[in-house]
Amino acid sequence: MPADLAQSLVALVSNLFRLLWAWLAWLLRLLRRRRDDEGYEKIDCFEIPPDVNRRPDPCLYSQTFLAAQGIAVTWDNPDIRITTPTGDPAPSPVLEANTDYLVVGTIHNASFDAAIGVSVRCFVRPWGFDFSQRTPVEVDAAGDPAERVVHIGPWGQALATFTWRTPNVAEGHYCLTVECAHPADREPNNNVGQENTDVRRSAAAAAQRFTVPFFNRRERVREFIIRADEYQIPEGRVELELEHIPGSRGIDDDRKRALMTASGLPPPDRTGNEPREEEIRRAIERDAIRGARIRLSSEERRQRRGRGYRVFGYRGRSALMADNRLDGFPLANGWTLTFPGLTEHPAGWRVAIPPGTTRDIEVVVEVPADAAAGDAKAINLTAMDPLGGVVGGVTIYLEVEA
Repeated sequence: MPADLAQSLVALVSNLFRLLWAWLAWLLRLLRRRRDDEGYEKIDCFEIPPDVNRRPDPCLYSQTFLAAQGIAVTWDNPDIRITTPTGDPAPSPVLEANTDYLVVGTIHNASFDAAIGVSVRCFVRPWGFDFSQRTPVEVDAAGDPAERVVHIGPWGQALATFTWRTPNVAEGHYCLTVECAHPADREPNNNVGQENTDVRRSAAAAAQRFTVPFFNRRERVREFIIRADEYQIPEGRVELELEHIPGSRGIDDDRKRALMTASGLPPPDRTGNEPREEEIRRAIERDAIRGARIRLSSEERRQRRGRGYRVFGYRGRSALMADNRLDGFPLANGWTLTFPGLTEHPAGWRVAIPPGTTRDIEVVVEVPADAAAGDAKAINLTAMDPLGGVVGGVTIYLEVEA
């Protein structure tokens, strides 16, 4: 057989095999597609978005975090308790000098995932605003801050207890801080809570004066706004149920508009100029963080060549936040409060403090003449920087005497 003919036959057989293989591959793809059409589940791989990824969220009542959400706060922290060694309550403003107490911190887990190995520490700071100095209430054998490690189930809570011996000084007003930490924490901004209270007594139709130290820890002059209100945590139990938002499969025009407006982005207009997909995605992620909403890929939506979301939320959460808004609790019933020497501002009272110095802020509370003996007023003083960040605060309980 001539060499040219042999090479031609080899090439022909090779091409036949290639055609056969291509036909078999096409047949396999056809069978797989038919199998999918007959009801077999198709699984698409995608990266789990950060607002859905399961991670723990150890937390406690955090004034800085709540105020950043526009929620009023008290500095009488419900998650920090002081007791005697036998467990009897010991209100923080009435502590004896050079005496042993227990500081009990309640750590919550606001997540569907267990928080295993949460580190908790406790510190004491000088009473007042923004003091950077802090001392551990308890130390270990090496002299380092004592650490408690707790394990918290989904949406559970655990107690971390520390032994504290108060300083041997006559005036025992302190600010207690409890901090928790976890390496996979979903929201580390709600990990620090403060307990900073005082109790004063006054007759009716009298002016009660007291001072609160304010420290500027920075190396420059800083201005602050001090807000005053009478907010207290509502009594009773509040329950919110996670549920699917009807009509949220796919982002229709009305849903887009509401979502973008709530998230601070320009809403879509009526002329067809829709926001970019990336802007919608960022808005949904921000809304999920603020509103506990979850976004999930929708197979049906993808089949229509669009990207869809199924949105879940805690219905009633917005109303609950509105009922506890930061500016919703001015002093009422004839009680007035002033800061002599400070400049009044629409949002509160303005104060400027030189770098690295402490200024005593004088506070005057006018008790109305018709205040009855036994009446009490909780007055929260919260200091903020010009950007609205909380730098500290104190809650004063003013009781009316006979």
